[in-house]
Amino acid sequence: MNSSCEKEMNQKWIQEHFDTHCLGKASCSIPIGKEWFTEGKCAQVPGKYFFLQFKCQEKEAREEEKSSFFTIFGWLEILGATLFLFGIYLMKTRQPVLQNKWDKWTQTAGDYTSVYYINKKHYKKFMEKYEGREDVSPLYEYQCELIRIWEDELSKRPKAIEEGPVKIAYVVWIFDNEKMINLLIKRGKFISSSNKKKLKEINKEIDEEFQKNFAKYTTPKNALVVFETEEGLLRGRMLPKKKTDRGVYLLEGEPMTFKRAQEPTNILWENRMVPIEDV
Repeated sequence: MNSSCEKEMNQKWIQEHFDTHCLGKASCSIPIGKEWFTEGKCAQVPGKYFFLQFKCQEKEAREEEKSSFFTIFGWLEILGATLFLFGIYLMKTRQPVLQNKWDKWTQTAGDYTSVYYINKKHYKKFMEKYEGREDVSPLYEYQCELIRIWEDELSKRPKAIEEGPVKIAYVVWIFDNEKMINLLIKRGKFISSSNKKKLKEINKEIDEEFQKNFAKYTTPKNALVVFETEEGLLRGRMLPKKKTDRGVYLLEGEPMTFKRAQEPTNILWENRMVPIEDV
């Protein structure tokens, strides 16, 4: 409909007719006649089509009902989000407590584990006996030697809880191989991305690094010592730690000491070399 015809429309009649015959229905038909127009040439031309534009507005009661529903729904969403965040907070604050309780209620190998720092002089002197030999594993022999020393010396010490000999369950060596592990991680990324050029370069770098620092990567820095009972653990912790202390056991001029292991049941024991100054 052009602007000239729009001015000739009988808006009041159309509104009344629309409210009576069309309001509330899915569809309706309104015959076009002279009553549609107040005057003018638009009423004299047959076959015209008009489009009516109207607002669709619900009753105020229905609108208030919807508003109340969405208000309640919004508050319930806020309450749910608040409870969710509070649950996360409780988990974070209670988790360490629950872990501590579990650790106290259960007995695992980690409960009887201590860290022993390798005496470099003693290690070097012992390894010299096996230099050039291929019929034995020097590191295994050194482990047996240390276990013998530990069990003999700790068995002689005063009891902590009960009398009896001290026994070692097993020993895990710790090596200073952080750099090599980082290189292997890079190598794995190049393999997954099929980067053959970088893979070739990293393989060469790994070979050179291993050849250059072979002694470093094959020499243990620390050992995780697992005792069979709590008695052995406590006697090891009670050893004198200074050269001047009474009853100190010196190994190549240095005190033999055991320290608390850092959650040995929750970490990978391999590849956790920590510089002594960071302990």
